[in-house]
Amino acid sequence: MAEEADHVFVYGKLRPDAPDNTEPLGNTSGAKKAYLMGSRLYCFNKGGQQTAAVRLEEAGHSVTGYVVKAADSGSMSSLLQESESKEYSPQLYERDIVEVITEKGERVSSYVYHIPDVEVSNPVPKGDWLQRSR
Repeated sequence: MAEEADHVFVYGKLRPDAPDNTEPLGNTSGAKKAYLMGSRLYCFNKGGQQTAAVRLEEAGHSVTGYVVKAADSGSMSSLLQESESKEYSPQLYERDIVEVITEKGERVSSYVYHIPDVEVSNPVPKGDWLQRSR
């Protein structure tokens, strides 16, 4: 796998189609619907708010989200910082590079924020944040 990526995989409130996305990520050149295979999406409570977390390496599951591309190669660092300030706090999430598959079958190396030891009692149906119970 590549040591760097120029995309971020977003799957919770940072998804461009999420109704609770009141502050979309800036400095991007578009988003494509994509799937993270072999991972599972969970919902947990963070400060009274429902929050999304991916757990990697869960065979038989997938997570629905979007790959968001940095507007230019120099803006990846600021896109990661913005992702961390809006949703994926480095105190909770780890960041790794994974391969996601777009709706059109394109394989894309992407940063993903995940929580290896997330509480697994509340999986999100079909791995889609928009289908969770509220």
